[in-house]
Amino acid sequence: ETIGNNQMIAVTNNQIETVGSNQIINVGSVQVETIGLVRALTVGVAYQTTVGGIMNTSVALMQSSQIGLHKSLRVGLGYDVKVGNNVTFTVGKTKKDDTGQTAIYSAGEHLELCCGKAKLVLTKDGQIFLNGTKIHLQGKEQVNGDSLLINWNCAASKSPPKTPDEKQDTPDMREY
Repeated sequence: ETIGNNQMIAVTNNQIETVGSNQIINVGSVQVETIGLVRALTVGVAYQTTVGGIMNTSVALMQSSQIGLHKSLRVGLGYDVKVGNNVTFTVGKTKKDDTGQTAIYSAGEHLELCCGKAKLVLTKDGQIFLNGTKIHLQGKEQVNGDSLLINWNCAASKSPPKTPDEKQDTPDMREY
């Protein structure tokens, strides 16, 4: 079938196409699809998308992915993530962050590192709390400490502050 200029197909109700083996579609310039409600795609074995330049995905409300075995992400130069409220990572066994030169962890009010009964807390007013059942300080050459006043065994130390309650700022989906 050869069409010289334009083709328009109007199907009043349903359309079903069956291709027995392969289908190839070549579009010279632009392809636009508009789907009124739902699009479902089932691929039996493999799926690949290649974009020569720029790709942008916009989702109005929510996006979810389920991967059965393994996910890998490789970025050539930079990777930025901006989240309006909360981020949660739940890892079943091991989480490793490896940085080639500099790693910076910053919190506006409260930074906390916990493992079992051990806890390190940093607060925005400059206080550092180190708690554990035993604390070991070792310096192969020396351990230095400077302060106007150092109190040992005088009940002057304080327990770390409690973790601030996370505000569950769930957006009202009716506004979208």
